[in-house]
Amino acid sequence: MTKHRFSYIERFCLWQAYDGRCFYCERPLEFQEMTVDHVVPERLADHPEELMKLRREYEIDESFPGFQVNDFGNWVPAHSRNCNGRKGTQVFPKKMTLLLLQEVRRRLPRVREENEKLTKNRGKGRVL
Repeated sequence: MTKHRFSYIERFCLWQAYDGRCFYCERPLEFQEMTVDHVVPERLADHPEELMKLRREYEIDESFPGFQVNDFGNWVPAHSRNCNGRKGTQVFPKKMTLLLLQEVRRRLPRVREENEKLTKNRGKGRVL
């Protein structure tokens, strides 16, 4: 399986943009206990036919042009055991997936702003 290795900056951007809260339960989330979850499971990246079928059935490309499995538009911060662990590699029903991706899309400007700020400051020794 091709698993994305999240950088510290990617993880921190998500944590900051979601106000240090779990995407699923909305409870406070310590940065150290945070995992990054894929709304559309990452395992589908290794199964192109299954991913394409889901994209067509859920009309993902129409609703979210440029959607990628391993991108800020599909990543959310989550508690490792209770929230991400419970979800696992499950694919949510269409309405739920689209609703979740819509919320992720709403947060994208803030995630990208955090990413730009941290990436820019990394070279100046002022990351964290």
